[in-house]
Amino acid sequence: MTGPDEPLLVVLRQELRDGTWRAGTVRTLAGLRDRFGTAQLTVQAAIRVLRGEGLVVFEGYKAVRAARPGTRPPMGARTVSDLIAMTIRKRIDDRTYPPDSPLPRQMILADEFDTSPATVRLPITQLLLEGRLRRHLPYETPGTYVVNHERKQREDRLFATLLQTLQTDGWSRSEFPDAVAHAMHNLLGAPPTPARPR
Repeated sequence: MTGPDEPLLVVLRQELRDGTWRAGTVRTLAGLRDRFGTAQLTVQAAIRVLRGEGLVVFEGYKAVRAARPGTRPPMGARTVSDLIAMTIRKRIDDRTYPPDSPLPRQMILADEFDTSPATVRLPITQLLLEGRLRRHLPYETPGTYVVNHERKQREDRLFATLLQTLQTDGWSRSEFPDAVAHAMHNLLGAPPTPARPR
């Protein structure tokens, strides 16, 4: 999973806000990777998201310190990865990359910024964690897409309503309860519930 619900990001943000990770305390990126059992790229991207929220400050390339309350997020690009993330954010905001459109391939972005595809992966992962980008859906061409927030909000409301109805046996009165349960399983990952006989 790489998105705003990434456990590493959610847990660290909560620890920083509730004081479990005390201001001024330094943690290593390797230690965070081991603690959460996740890829180094995900750890680096999550830390960049938290830095953008003013919650952490980098201590070199291998460690991060919990920021003091009131710390302002850094302004401007400090690295090529920062520049790429800022540029993609701007293009999403001004609809150069419209909602639901595919992001250019990593090789194309790497050529544009005169860097390697490996360098492009970090800002893309960061923007996935920020909820600005998403992975392709089963019916889409593989790749990374711009999140359509209006559509996502509508879908979230619809899915919540459908799931609630499914849990209260509302589908037993549906004309095709098995098909609806199967669709819910595919859309939400909810375990399929067999229809009850009428």
